[in-house]
Amino acid sequence: DRDVTGVQTCALPISATLSGTVNPNGADTMYHFEYGTSTSYTQSTPALDAGAGRDALSVSASLSDLQPNTTYHYALVASNSPGPGTGDDGTFTTPPPPEKPSVTTSAPSGITTATATLNGAVDPGNLETTYQFEYGRSSSYGTLTAAEQIVPGSGAVPVSVNLTGLSAGTEYHYALVATNQLGSSTSADGTFT
Repeated sequence: DRDVTGVQTCALPISATLSGTVNPNGADTMYHFEYGTSTSYTQSTPALDAGAGRDALSVSASLSDLQPNTTYHYALVASNSPGPGTGDDGTFTTPPPPEKPSVTTSAPSGITTATATLNGAVDPGNLETTYQFEYGRSSSYGTLTAAEQIVPGSGAVPVSVNLTGLSAGTEYHYALVATNQLGSSTSADGTFT
């Protein structure tokens, strides 16, 4: 048995933890994981001692400095006096590299004489990201909504905020701003009345 956990999604370098089960069957047993971008397994973790017990033992090894957006193959290898044994091939894929967030806005909705809902989408770029809308009576805006958080990942996440206390018959400008550790992105200026 084997598994992979702890594949980071928020920063470089990327790491992962491989785990599996070894049963020494009463003989002193060493184990390691082989891994690489193919079943040729070009890399190996250090060999560790699993002991000489007769029960299945949970084992693990940490990998670091993995390449982003890459599929890795891995196998658990155990050896003792009766001979070596290699587990089945497993795979995992590392996330894309982190990047600055990207933002888009869509048409406001629910516009009344004193309220409106601003809508948009934020791609957090595989990093923890905050977003907020800025709005006002000119493209200088002047008012920021409360900052909200998006968990790391890739792909557009719909966002919206309800505005209240607006003045009837007034043109408002708005933009969506998102920030993560690599920088900020601001949407194009939009307007509604």
